[in-house]
Amino acid sequence: MKRPSENKWECDILKEIISEQTQILIWKYSDEEEFSADLISDEKEFENLKQKSPKRLIEKQMVRHMLRKILPNHKIRYHENGQPYLEPFDKFVSVSHSFPYAVLAISEKKIGVDIEQVKDRIDKIKLKFLHPKEIDWLGRVESGIEHLTAIWCIKEALFKIHSSKQWSFKEFYVVDEFLLDKFSKIKCKVFDKDREDKFLAHLEKIENYYLAITEEE
Repeated sequence: MKRPSENKWECDILKEIISEQTQILIWKYSDEEEFSADLISDEKEFENLKQKSPKRLIEKQMVRHMLRKILPNHKIRYHENGQPYLEPFDKFVSVSHSFPYAVLAISEKKIGVDIEQVKDRIDKIKLKFLHPKEIDWLGRVESGIEHLTAIWCIKEALFKIHSSKQWSFKEFYVVDEFLLDKFSKIKCKVFDKDREDKFLAHLEKIENYYLAITEEE
């Protein structure tokens, strides 16, 4: 792939999900791809990522590259809590990356995305993020590492979209029962003693990764 400056910001998108209000781009990095330093506008941030976390630098460049493909006059900025927003602020944005994948979601309404690799180690921490209701229904289906990864992925995407930013996935987040071969619309919610916010999650399986997309119900 040529450098972006020579190629009008074209990129080899692995998958594109489009609806009336939303556009989601998924890109898998290849060693043949090169990026321009001006994708990271903050020179200090660029040099720090280049030296300490080269993969993180690539992920950030991929997201900005995809943004230039669909919204060339916008920039991604970050609030103090790390939540991204667009400048100018006329749409909602959510990003996720798990090397070599990067995901960018642009929508007319609030949206959260997360991508996670299926790894055995998630079994060791399941009791730290599973709600008792989830433990109950997981006991009734043929569940395993993939189910756990999918639930974690949905909760990460919910965290990005929910205004209260409740930290305890175990206490405040619940994902309704779903089967891995039938998960187009999964009900989920974030709640506490005062309120309950309902959402719908969509799951995609990409190689050994799960992608979760959450929107308000």
